[in-house]
Amino acid sequence: MAEKLKPWVTADSLIIRTNEYKVDVIIFATGYRSSATGTPADKANMTIIGKKGISMSTERPRIGPMTLHGVVDTKFLNLFLSGPHQAGVSSSYVCALDECAKHAAYILSEAKRRANGKASAVAPTAEAAEAAEDWAARITMYAGVMALMLGCTPGYYNLEGDVTRVPVEYQSVMARSTIWGAGIDSWLGLIEKWRVEGRIDGIEVRV
Repeated sequence: MAEKLKPWVTADSLIIRTNEYKVDVIIFATGYRSSATGTPADKANMTIIGKKGISMSTERPRIGPMTLHGVVDTKFLNLFLSGPHQAGVSSSYVCALDECAKHAAYILSEAKRRANGKASAVAPTAEAAEAAEDWAARITMYAGVMALMLGCTPGYYNLEGDVTRVPVEYQSVMARSTIWGAGIDSWLGLIEKWRVEGRIDGIEVRV
């Protein structure tokens, strides 16, 4: 009988292959890059190329995100995001990620239903750009809430105080790159209503 495998984590150790490492504290983290800077592509150390060969790493710093609900970017085919830019955020980030995943799953399942089982792609429509601009305008409207970070003690959330030194011409990009400022309940209400109504506005299912 094969030897029973030990758990990876015990009360006081990490098990890696056959080695046991005693630890005092285990920190579970997804990284230490502030959400106030960098694109999803930068954070994942990957290149994301969209329509007409545009790169997310060069396009987003130029104009900011172009999303629907913070989940689908209108310039990138078959790409689903998990916030926080232009999405809702709560005190439990895991909760916010779960809601983004639920929303993406709805869009994918609705796309599959409309494709009648055929191979398909999810692509933003021409109207999606207009919807994304409307969403960005609503994000910007609430951006003043995030201005509180400017006066915070330098730290993780305000790039050690660097957000206070952002050039004026870049401030509009930062404003439309922030979170849904009316709160997590408001954002959830909007996207849940959208799903209940069976909507898929701005999304084209290409068969």
